[in-house]
Amino acid sequence: WDPLDGDIDPAQLCQALAFHARKAGAEVYRNTPVTALTQHKDDTWTVHTKHGDIDCDIVVNACGYRVNEVGSMMGVHHPVASMEHQYFLTEDIPAIVEAGHRMPLLRCPISDYYSRQEKNGLLVGFYEQDCRTWGMDGIDPNFVNALCPDDLERVMDVLEGAFERMPALAETGIRSIVNGPITYTIDGAPLVGPIPGKRNAFCIIGLRAGLGEGGGHGWLLAQQIVHGEAQYDTWVIDPRRFTGHANVELTALKAIEDYQNEFRFHFPHEHRPAARPAKTTPLTPVMAAEGAEFTVVNGWERVDYIKPSPDFHPTLSFDFDEAFDVVAAEVKNVAENVGLCEVNGFNRFEITGSDRHSFLDRMFCGVVTRRDGRVGLGYLLNHR
Repeated sequence: WDPLDGDIDPAQLCQALAFHARKAGAEVYRNTPVTALTQHKDDTWTVHTKHGDIDCDIVVNACGYRVNEVGSMMGVHHPVASMEHQYFLTEDIPAIVEAGHRMPLLRCPISDYYSRQEKNGLLVGFYEQDCRTWGMDGIDPNFVNALCPDDLERVMDVLEGAFERMPALAETGIRSIVNGPITYTIDGAPLVGPIPGKRNAFCIIGLRAGLGEGGGHGWLLAQQIVHGEAQYDTWVIDPRRFTGHANVELTALKAIEDYQNEFRFHFPHEHRPAARPAKTTPLTPVMAAEGAEFTVVNGWERVDYIKPSPDFHPTLSFDFDEAFDVVAAEVKNVAENVGLCEVNGFNRFEITGSDRHSFLDRMFCGVVTRRDGRVGLGYLLNHR
């Protein structure tokens, strides 16, 4: 129970944002489907719609579950998939009317449901294990304010848990059932920032709370568009954090896994199994035979440490776990003897030319080693 939590009507929020955008000079066109996007040699864009063309310097894909329909118009694929999500609204509950105060918003990580007051009844939503992706075979152009067919059979397990915790639900009628799409990315965080491989193109997609996240993420996106970067480090939501391995199948498998674990903490050093292994090297099976525990870096399977025994399984925790001493011993061995590390998650660039050292001196804040066979660490600078 979060005493500071709350809810907002998304339709009213949308209208309020549009109202203030118009006051600030923006033009808002409703019921105007985009049919194509054209980028010109000067990197400006034309947005083609059924009601005419719009010329602009910058485009932003903020298209929710239609993200990849719009992405395909500019020749890109975004690692975003949609999941069906169900909730129902109850009839009025006398005890809520008589309580004289608003019911708290609840999330139950054991029975995988959440609940909040809706007028004089409750809104109750579910994250069932038998979940379902949506829109994988295309989306009906007329699916605008539509919903998916309801399917309460699919949520019976979690529904029983909700009844047990909130007995009033078992005695209350259901007024309506809502089943609609929610967008998910591979790691659950949204994609907010420049679209990889495109100029003057940005996105704000994969927002699970939809418009509810628009204020904060939109604020960061506006800073990136105007200044080239935000006032915070936004790499955790940067669209460029995923590369070519993030295809449709992998995204769907990770979306399912994330949906099923909606109310479960993601612990440090927890590497969930869906859609693995995506990228391996010839050393991967060699290290696996040595008992390697693998982590994931941008899809690459990378060795975390070598397990002391086949049945070694550290306890998931926010504290130091059993692997701490194992890693400490490996660090000590590297410091005192020698170690071998596969850094398959890094890029390699070869820089040649007579001025290569002076170029790197401008780019790095440290000294660039000039001796053959030496390795040095340097941090790239920006214009600041």
